[in-house]
Amino acid sequence: MPTILIPMDGSDCAKRALEHGLTLAARDPSLSITLLNVQQPTLYASLLEGISPELPMQQLLIEQGDATLQTAIERVQAEGVKCSPLTKLGKPAHLICELAAQPNCLRVVMGTHGRDSLARIILGSVAYQVLAQSPVPVTLIK
Repeated sequence: MPTILIPMDGSDCAKRALEHGLTLAARDPSLSITLLNVQQPTLYASLLEGISPELPMQQLLIEQGDATLQTAIERVQAEGVKCSPLTKLGKPAHLICELAAQPNCLRVVMGTHGRDSLARIILGSVAYQVLAQSPVPVTLIK
């Protein structure tokens, strides 16, 4: 089934990207939506150390990612669109492009925080990296 990949980080711009993806899916009932949340373990290692000794850090991050996707899953299902949620660990741009390379992925629709070019150069931008590296068209929603 052809799919639209929508990375979700819980931000307002990601929520707007979801709405745009749902608009596209409404035009073509054969489309499904893949919702992706990427957690970066290296960013959180020191923050999570010792908080919950019974749960490994990676499991905590997966649970956090799943929770981030829950509202989006409910929104997609409310529109009657088939939804495949994924939570992955790793580098966001790399994993988004990896999933975009799957044969059934037609497009990536993602939010961008819209920082100016100087901030993008200094901080980097997942959206900019995906735009440059994706094998399928990318729609950026501000």
